[in-house]
Amino acid sequence: MSILKRIVFSNFFLIKLYDVFKTNWIALKYYPKKKKIGESDNTIYIFSTPKHGNLGDQAILQAEITYLKDRYPDYKINLIFQEDVYKYEAVKEPRSLFFVHGGGNFGTLYIDEEYRRNYILNEFQKVIIFPQTINYSSNISKINTFYLNKAKKTIAKTNALILVRDQPSYKFAKQHFKTNVELVPDIVLYMTSYFSNEKNRMSRNITLFLRNDGEKADFDITDITQYLNKSYELNFSDTHIGDLKKISNEEQRINLLENKWREFLESKFVITDRLHGMIFSYITKTPCIALNDKNSKVKNFYYTWFEDKKSIIFIENIADIKKINIEEFCDKASWEDEFKEIFINFKIGS
Repeated sequence: MSILKRIVFSNFFLIKLYDVFKTNWIALKYYPKKKKIGESDNTIYIFSTPKHGNLGDQAILQAEITYLKDRYPDYKINLIFQEDVYKYEAVKEPRSLFFVHGGGNFGTLYIDEEYRRNYILNEFQKVIIFPQTINYSSNISKINTFYLNKAKKTIAKTNALILVRDQPSYKFAKQHFKTNVELVPDIVLYMTSYFSNEKNRMSRNITLFLRNDGEKADFDITDITQYLNKSYELNFSDTHIGDLKKISNEEQRINLLENKWREFLESKFVITDRLHGMIFSYITKTPCIALNDKNSKVKNFYYTWFEDKKSIIFIENIADIKKINIEEFCDKASWEDEFKEIFINFKIGS
């Protein structure tokens, strides 16, 4: 967060002033150009979809599209990208289905997404929010209080279904939001059958998929990489490929994802502090040692869905890798295809 925003958000009056400015600026900027949507049957809109290079987000979007095509084979699916959300408004009696892209942006970590989601809920009312992590944990408590209260008021007036992907988010949503809330896995796990056979793990490669942003926890990898280098060949990567090239079509998205998944497939095991590093490991059937991120998304998801899995180990301290018998761990790793069934049985949007 910039120094200017920190000054603004440290004062409750200034927070409200910023909110009034932001809300009215959005209304004035987009009002003359708004397009009414929702009048068509057999039509689906997914709002706030990304073009950026976070392949975790892109995998979420591809899984959302795959799920909706399976669930609604006769429906046309339309993507409303993040920067275009405010250009649309609902017809008087909408007949289309409205979804909001999932991920980890529900709360005060990404304020712009909070404004987009608030607008979508106000405008389209009957909305399904794909699985999210909820995180109102800014370092400035006034921000959390203001935006949580704003979200509560908005959600209370809607007929929204909020899907959350970990137990802490579920508990929080049930406590604060007067609407339907359900606990389901991250929707990328709908893709568990994308890779049908267990991989050959003869490789001696280890790939470290580690964050390099504001969500990175405070740990030093120097000592552990020296330790691992004695027995394995180390590769360094990330599930974020940068934002210089915008990802705006399905063919491009799938190609980039398959290239990244190949890095997992060619690894004996991976070490990651990315939630989708852990999830990509699972769907590609690659053993994984998972570290926590700054906001505990990895930890919360692991203890909700992966704690009993033999293919993933979660550790709090990176030095604990030395305590793991890696060869034995890789030999005993196994995977189940249960997550797709959760979505099939739950039938989001039914």
